[in-house]
Amino acid sequence: MNNIHGQRINMDIPVRSGSGFVGKHGPDFMNFNDRWSQVLNMLYDHNGSAYMIDWYDANQCHHRREDGHDRSNGRIYKVVYKDEPWTPVDLRAHSSAGLVRLQLHKNEWYALQARKLLMARGGDARLYRQIRILFDSTDSIAHKLRLLWTLNGIGGFTHRYGLRLMEHENEYVRAWAIQLLWEDRSPPKPALEKLAILAAEDSSSFVRLYIASALQRTQVEDRFPVLKALTARDEDKDDHNLPLMYWYAMEPVVGADQGQGLALLKSTGIPILRQYIARRMTTGALASTN
Repeated sequence: MNNIHGQRINMDIPVRSGSGFVGKHGPDFMNFNDRWSQVLNMLYDHNGSAYMIDWYDANQCHHRREDGHDRSNGRIYKVVYKDEPWTPVDLRAHSSAGLVRLQLHKNEWYALQARKLLMARGGDARLYRQIRILFDSTDSIAHKLRLLWTLNGIGGFTHRYGLRLMEHENEYVRAWAIQLLWEDRSPPKPALEKLAILAAEDSSSFVRLYIASALQRTQVEDRFPVLKALTARDEDKDDHNLPLMYWYAMEPVVGADQGQGLALLKSTGIPILRQYIARRMTTGALASTN
């Protein structure tokens, strides 16, 4: 991560915590020992090298003066792992089937660029089948997610397939199945029914985070059964994401139907939700009498 006020490249290490991640500081990757250095952007290539654009300026803040920045000193650095050479590559020469297989490549660059090309070309039944076979055959969750994103990007992710993946053994796959089913804000009725079951029974707080996100893209009148199951999960009261995510999905429900708001108030043991529900119901009641 570029630190423009610290003339260095920091390392932040994501560590799973509850429903999400928190960042832990690692040792700095690079310190330029020069206050003018301001790395603004970084890119990596297929050989594992990183390219850094250094604005390099005595002034580190924006202002309105025309002469406030020195535009003559910009620099570009290339950071290479050991003596790794640069080799040309053109993924456009691959067949679509070959681009699908690149989703299993050890270098994320190949998977990402191949996915972009596949999205530009579009998919067909043969490619959809290839992706589903690879999905079932790989043990890598990272590869499964790449394949899932590819399938969705080329138009092969169906409601039927998503419903099946909502029951997958891995929490990240279940979460992304929910994400993709709700992309167009019109999930099928069986998905809503299954969402309520997961809200009540799924052991993964990460999945519950995605459920709360999906609810915010669900018609307000369809949210209550899922919300009632979610907000009864008192074990989420100290999570750094879930109580507020539940509230963002719940607020329009409480505002639209005080009966449902009261039911949620009675069923939840999450203190901040009880506070917010009571406040929202009181505000609505006062507004209706004025």
